Amino acid sequence: MMEFSLAVLAAVSVLLFAYIIFNHRNIFIYKSIFVNIILLFLIILLFLIIFYAFYIIYLLIS
Repeated sequence: MMEFSLAVLAAVSVLLFAYIIFNHRNIFIYKSIFVNIILLFLIILLFLIIFYAFYIIYLLIS
């Protein structure tokens, strides 16, 4: 059951990440491309931190 929920979490985070990449023109207010790239990297880092936090919790539980 825990493996299934981890797989669902990974799939949802990947889908959200893809949605943000494809719609980043609507999300980001700033016109500067450089600022948008920095924000995109921050979002990528945030997803990685969330995913690894859940993965570490899963490893601690099992």
